[in-house]
Amino acid sequence: VSLRLLLVLCGIVILGEILAVPLTRLLAPGFSVEELTLTVNLTRIMLPSIVFMGVAMLFSGILNGEKRFALAASGPALANIVIILSIVLSARWRGIQGVAYGTLLGFAGFFLMLWIGVRKRGFHLLGGEPYDRQEAGQVLRDILPVTLSVSVNQIFLMIARGFGSSLNPGTIAGLEFAGRIINLPI
Repeated sequence: VSLRLLLVLCGIVILGEILAVPLTRLLAPGFSVEELTLTVNLTRIMLPSIVFMGVAMLFSGILNGEKRFALAASGPALANIVIILSIVLSARWRGIQGVAYGTLLGFAGFFLMLWIGVRKRGFHLLGGEPYDRQEAGQVLRDILPVTLSVSVNQIFLMIARGFGSSLNPGTIAGLEFAGRIINLPI
């Protein structure tokens, strides 16, 4: 299962790298050439974090299943600490690209920390561990409603960003902050 997940996530990253320009144009149609170029560059820097985060979430589930909650819960904190450090230490010299690289590094740290944890529990990332197809199918059916509900929120955010891209600078950030406030009770 983990090798398949790794291959799917790597495929998504490769597609994202190839399609970064048209996807950015689609999601932010109002961006100027400079804004579009910057957004594409930042997207390409941070896209590999999808692999780190996706596999780390698998590891988190394994650790939670083994009742090792502390390690699984501390992974995101490590990622956030690295991202904050990247802002403090590199933003002045590298600008926003330093923050993007810090974000990638933070997710890589999250992945590595949990990988060490699951290896100690006997799990191997590329090991061909057997799994029950029926059970895996049931899990997929069970998470479908949650996935759909989260997707609705993500679609709303994409529409808001697209709309905000054609308005005054800072509009997208304002919409993002408003979205976080709306979701605060959740």
